Amino acid sequence: MTTLEILETIPPPYQTTLNNGKRLSLWPELGQVELEDTLGDLIGVQTLEINRFLSEIKTDDKHRDPIAEIVERHGRRTTETETAISKHLSRAGMNYQFLSLRGYSQGDWANVVIYAEADTIGNLNGAADELKAWFRGDIFNLSLETLKTYKAEDGKSLARWEIEDYIGTIVISDSYGMKGLDIDWDTLALDAFGLDITKEQ
Repeated sequence: MTTLEILETIPPPYQTTLNNGKRLSLWPELGQVELEDTLGDLIGVQTLEINRFLSEIKTDDKHRDPIAEIVERHGRRTTETETAISKHLSRAGMNYQFLSLRGYSQGDWANVVIYAEADTIGNLNGAADELKAWFRGDIFNLSLETLKTYKAEDGKSLARWEIEDYIGTIVISDSYGMKGLDIDWDTLALDAFGLDITKEQ
């Protein structure tokens, strides 16, 4: 079965119906999404400390080894560690943030540093939000569906929702309100499909 065929058999956990015979549905991503697929190749990240049962979060770039040496020298997530990392990244002309990542399970936690070239066009805050969502596993497939009605030979009508458009592996960050389960469908529809549902409804 294709991903779309599988999705059509699973009731989505998040859904909103529009007034024009359309609806939006979100399904959890079925497979594993790599870190690089979420952040792209302009954002770097290195782990300072993490639950020992989890794999380290890190990108393969020129700052990986220097940061690892700093962590080994000063210890995990100490003031001296953050100061030394800040100096290293600042000298390299990087913007950076120290982040605490938390999952839905108590044991899912990590402290990391993310960074990007100072002249890189992009939003480090946005990357931070996406990394937090990736760590929580808030990655979904989003579909735009249309309600279609078919006539059977016996004259009876059959109505079913069919996928009109689809985007896979969307990271639902806090900017969409996912953390509180009160999804900002207006922004999500506009970003994903260019659909202004405030006018559609």
